[in-house]
Amino acid sequence: ETKTELTGLFAKTEYQIRVRAHSKGGWGLYSSTVSAVTAEPLHAPAKVEKAPVLVSSSCTSISMRMPAPRGGCSTDETFTMEWREGAAVLLESEVGWKPWRAPDGTQQVMDTVKMTGLSPYQAYQTRAIARNSRGAGPAGPESPALLVGVAPSALTSPPHVSSLGPNALALTWQHKTSSCRLGQAWELLIQRKLARDEATGATAVNAGSSHSSKDSKGAHSMSMSEWTTLREVVRGDQYHALSVRCPYGCSFKLRPLNLTGWRLYSDGSPVVTTPEEPKVADGGARI
Repeated sequence: ETKTELTGLFAKTEYQIRVRAHSKGGWGLYSSTVSAVTAEPLHAPAKVEKAPVLVSSSCTSISMRMPAPRGGCSTDETFTMEWREGAAVLLESEVGWKPWRAPDGTQQVMDTVKMTGLSPYQAYQTRAIARNSRGAGPAGPESPALLVGVAPSALTSPPHVSSLGPNALALTWQHKTSSCRLGQAWELLIQRKLARDEATGATAVNAGSSHSSKDSKGAHSMSMSEWTTLREVVRGDQYHALSVRCPYGCSFKLRPLNLTGWRLYSDGSPVVTTPEEPKVADGGARI
C-alpha cells in the first residue's frame, strides 16, 4: 500500500504526518514530517448527544464538563452552554433556558464551565450546544437536576435503617446532608410489607405485633403497601421511628423540602424487620 485515507479528523485543523515502511526485515525509519490542514466544515454541528457532566460543586458554584468534541465535516469547534433554575427545572419544555456567560462575558468553551453565584435552595439544569464556523447545532439533552454542595446520587440513595426493638427503628442519612443547607428539612415515607393468607385471602397488616406464620390450610404470600407519609417534616440527618412495628418488613425513603425545582425522592431502603415482642406471661398484661 502506498496511499491511505485518514478519516474522522477535525475540520480546519493542522495535522503532522509521517510514514515508515515495513518488510520481512522489520520496520524502517520514519520519513520527514509533512503538514496538512483539513478544509473548513461543510455543515453546522449535529445535536450534541450527551449532557454536560457534573465535575464538582461548592455552596455557590457548580463546574460542568462539556461532551467530547466530534470530528468530521460538521466538526465541533467549540461549545456554548445553556442553563435554567428553580421551578423551570420541573418543566418538560423550553421554558427558562438562558445562555451561560463567564464573568468576562465569554460564552464559548471546549472543556469545563464553572457557574458561580448560585443559591443552595434552587435546583439547576444545563445543556450544551456545539458550534463551528457554519453555525450552531440544536441544543443537546439536559442534565439531571443539580444542587450545589452535594452529588445528585447522594440525594437519591436510600437512608440507612436498623431495628432498635419490636417497636422502634433508627434511620440516618448523613451522606445526604450538606453544610450549604444547615437544618435541612425532609419528608419521610414508609412502605410496609403485607402478608396475604393464600387459603383465606385475608391480609395481615404489617403494623401488628406478631410475625407471619403458615398453617396446614395455607401459606402466606408477601406484597408491599403503597408509600405513605410517616413524618411530614424531619430536621437534621437522623430519626428514631418509635411505635413503628414492621414484623414482615418496612422500607423507607425521603425527600429534601424547600428546594425549588427538586421533587425527587430517594430510593427505598432495603426492607428491615422488627423482632417479635416477648410473649406475655400467663396472667400478665401488656401496658
